[in-house]
Formats: sequence, structure tokens, C-alpha cells
Amino acid sequence: MNWFSYKEKYRLHHVVPYLISLGLMSAILVLWYSFSIWYNTKHGGEIFLNTTFPIWSEENMNKLTYTLFRTFYFWPKYYFGAFASIGIFLLGPFVLFTKYQPDNFFKSMVVLCFIGALGIYHLWFYQYQDHDYYIIHSFPYILFLLLAVVFILKTHFYKMDQSMSFRVIVIAFILFNIFSSKKTLEDRYGGYLDYTFNPALSSDGFQGFLNKNGITKETKIVSVPDWTPNASLYLMDQPGFTEWKDSQGRRIGVESMYRFIQQGAHFLVVDNKKMFTKDGAELPYIQREYLQPFLQNKVGEYEGLYLYDLRDILK
Repeated sequence: MNWFSYKEKYRLHHVVPYLISLGLMSAILVLWYSFSIWYNTKHGGEIFLNTTFPIWSEENMNKLTYTLFRTFYFWPKYYFGAFASIGIFLLGPFVLFTKYQPDNFFKSMVVLCFIGALGIYHLWFYQYQDHDYYIIHSFPYILFLLLAVVFILKTHFYKMDQSMSFRVIVIAFILFNIFSSKKTLEDRYGGYLDYTFNPALSSDGFQGFLNKNGITKETKIVSVPDWTPNASLYLMDQPGFTEWKDSQGRRIGVESMYRFIQQGAHFLVVDNKKMFTKDGAELPYIQREYLQPFLQNKVGEYEGLYLYDLRDILK
């Protein structure tokens, strides 16, 4: 019995390469997640993020509303002007629900990209508090939305599309958004949101200071303050630990410091030019309470960077 017609067989023949590609891509993802889980387990950390943070994972309404604020107000202003953001928001219903429809391709891509962006947003919801780059997931939706609008203009509003006045307005709007976004991005990466490190960390002088005190490229260091996984470690070109998280996903404290020492940390570097707030007062970072048990053996200092030996702490 012939289960497939010639046309069906022909279609299946062309689908097979896509199925193979999908299988290979899925295998790569499985291998990557397996490797990251193995690496995190072996090294007692969370260097590779392989978990979701969905909207239903928290019951704190303040945290939920704060994440919504960051998503829909705080982060978008660094990428689009206010009018552009409002325009993008209104274009979605216009493309999908008015009588002026794009062709099936553009409409399908708008719907699929919107569903994909919405799904990713819900699964990694609480990551949007501090990580603006997650907004990138919505960019394909915006791209196909704008392409669909161009198609509608050329198909249903031909005279408007060909109008010189309309084109001047569109170009002026684009230029305004470009310069507006340029300014906000300069604030984002060079202004108050930019967390700067002591420039001495990457200097040859500090490298010589470390070498003089017996620190090699394999010596593990605890570097504070640093709320990133490895920024200050990268600058000083050393392996080790920061204040980002311990292996249990908590901000570090005394217990975490002892765990870092057990995992091979031999030295502590404290940037004492940084300050922290306690009871409304600005204090040098060296006065952080959790650091005090580990400041027993000061090796030296270099341009505000204090170096402490941790090797005798557990003895």
C-alpha cells in the first residue's frame, strides 16, 4: 500500500536536512548544558548559568513589580527613545489586528518572534532586573514588525509611502532616536551605571608586586569588592573568587570565605579605595565585617590594593 503520494515524498525529502540540522543543534545544546553542570559541580561555583528564573519562581510582589519597572521603563530607554518605544508598542496591534495586513510570511514571523520573546521573558524574568542584554531576545520581533509595517505602507498606503514629506519625517525620527540612544548608551557605559575598578589592577606595577610576593599565574585569589563573576580577576590575570556568589548561590560572607580557602584560595586582595555604606556612613571597604577574620596577615599594599595571606587561616 502506497502511504505517501509523490508530492508527500518530495516534501519529506526536503524536510530531512532540516530535521538533521535540528538534531545537531539539540545535541550541541545538550552537550553544553552537560559540560556546564559538570564544570559548576567540579569547581563549586556558578560560572555558567544553566537555570531559568521564571516569573512564578518568586512570591515577593516588590521584586516582581521592580523587575517589571526595569523591563518596561528603565532598560528600554537605553536603546530606544521614548517615542520610538511607544511607537513599537502600538505597531504590534496595528500589524496584527487591523484590516491592513502584511503578507503571511511577515505576519507569521511577527507572531512567532513575539511568542518566542514573550516565552523567554517569562522563563528568565528575574534576570531582567540587572541584565539589560536579555532585551536582545525581543529584537527579532521588532525587526520583523518594522518590516511588516514597511510592507503595509507599500501595499496599502502607496501615496503616503512615496510622499517626500512622510519620508523626511521618518528620517528625522530615525536620526532623533539614533542621537538620543547614543547619549543614553554613553550614560549607560560611561556614567553612573558603569562600575569602575581600580586601574592599578591591570598595571605592570601591580603584577610585579604580586610576583614579588610569590604569587604566580596559578595562584588563586579572593578579590573584593567585585559583584561580577570575574571582572577584577580578569584585570589582574589571576584565577580565584569574587563577591558574586558562592556555590550555593549566596552573596559571600564568612562561611563562603572559608570555603574559598578550602578550594585553594591563598591570598585576598581588597581595593580599599572603594567604600561601602553602613548606618548611613561611607566607610573604607577594609572595614566590612565579614572580612575581619581574614585580615590577620597583611603582606603589603599597592595604590590602594591591600594584599593578605590566607594560607594560615585554617591552621
